[in-house]
Amino acid sequence: MSSEGVVIADAAHLSSFPSSPSALKRLVVMAHKDRDDLSQLWDAGVRHVLFYEDSPETVRIAVLGMELSFAATEACKS
Repeated sequence: MSSEGVVIADAAHLSSFPSSPSALKRLVVMAHKDRDDLSQLWDAGVRHVLFYEDSPETVRIAVLGMELSFAATEACKS
């Protein structure tokens, strides 16, 4: 989490990431639709979830959209 931008993590490794609001807003969790409990992810503060079953294009668009959103937010701050 020391680098800037979107961070993608596996749902199984979520406990190794900081739970601060600033860290969680940059975090995208990759989950399995049939195995990972989405309500537990939500309760942990995760707001961005992609599924392993999603196409690479869907994942790319979601991550690029988040990156653009962060860039726009930073531009408004300055």
